[in-house]
Amino acid sequence: MLTFTHRRGFTLLELLAVLVLATVLAALTLPAVRSLRSRHALMQDAHQLVSLLATTRAHAMAQRTYAWIGFGEEDGKLLLSIVASKDGTLWFDSDKAGAPLPGEQLVQLNFVRLDHARLALLDPGTGDGHTLETRPEADPDWGRIGANNTVFPFDYPLAGPRRHRFTRTLLFTPRGEVIVNTSYNLRPVVEIGLRATHGGPRNAVAVQITGITGQVNLYK
Repeated sequence: MLTFTHRRGFTLLELLAVLVLATVLAALTLPAVRSLRSRHALMQDAHQLVSLLATTRAHAMAQRTYAWIGFGEEDGKLLLSIVASKDGTLWFDSDKAGAPLPGEQLVQLNFVRLDHARLALLDPGTGDGHTLETRPEADPDWGRIGANNTVFPFDYPLAGPRRHRFTRTLLFTPRGEVIVNTSYNLRPVVEIGLRATHGGPRNAVAVQITGITGQVNLYK
């Protein structure tokens, strides 16, 4: 004799409950996923900046010249323009503060747009560790990119109609020293703070370079 087992299907109420639960779980996890993606993209940009700092310093030392990295922003994203003196002359005139460096005396080495990072002045570190919160403390006024503007900016491109003027700069000397805004005194630590273009305030990193030895460290 054949027997049949009746299996009860899901009721409409049960299906709605499952749908609501799935929606709530998605709403709870989506911000975390977005934050992780934003963090990953920020770290990629930070590592690219570390590489650019090292190669610009190496160029200045190898060519026995002066090289600059200019920091700017467009639509909340970080722009980097890298230039160097053609003949090893430090092209700025203290009597012409505010005037851009002479483009005809410079060579463009690179121009980079970092889509996932923007400049930020971060809370200082405690100076006793290797994390973002415990990193060495940079001078709040004269040791951080973005705290002040240089009186010796430069333009991009170096010739023709100007698209950007870079008023926050790092200068690399032929000896490998690093100076904020061209004319400041050497600082033990120079800091570039970065925040994610998209993401919460905790998505931040600090790139530090020592003023004399040029050692680059990334704190996260």
